[in-house]
Amino acid sequence: MSARSIKPACVFAGPSLAGNALPRDIASFPPAKRGALLAAVRSGYRRIGLVDGAIEESERLSLSELKGALATPGVTVLGAASMGAVWAAQFESEGMRGVGRVFRLFRRGSVTDTDEVYVLHAPAPLRYRCL
Repeated sequence: MSARSIKPACVFAGPSLAGNALPRDIASFPPAKRGALLAAVRSGYRRIGLVDGAIEESERLSLSELKGALATPGVTVLGAASMGAVWAAQFESEGMRGVGRVFRLFRRGSVTDTDEVYVLHAPAPLRYRCL
């Protein structure tokens, strides 16, 4: 991969970041779904933030895809807020980095169930609004 094809950073989010602006150099994508993380790595992103994820089981980001991204040399995956914090707590030993309050709550065991932090959201045509 050439230096020109390496992209700085991206984040997969929906309702958890609603109303918050990202820095211009961070690309914003909808909640992570099956294939999205692999596509981001293949297109050159090296710092990838996971915040929200697809709701439907058939569209959910697979754990093997997440493990594959974590095993890719030079790729850093960070998780926060909703499902990103859950994934970060689950995969911290494999190199995923967690950030934020929700991650810290999971890590110390104050929160143990994904239902406590999962943010239900509308589909793409409704702009992933929080339900």
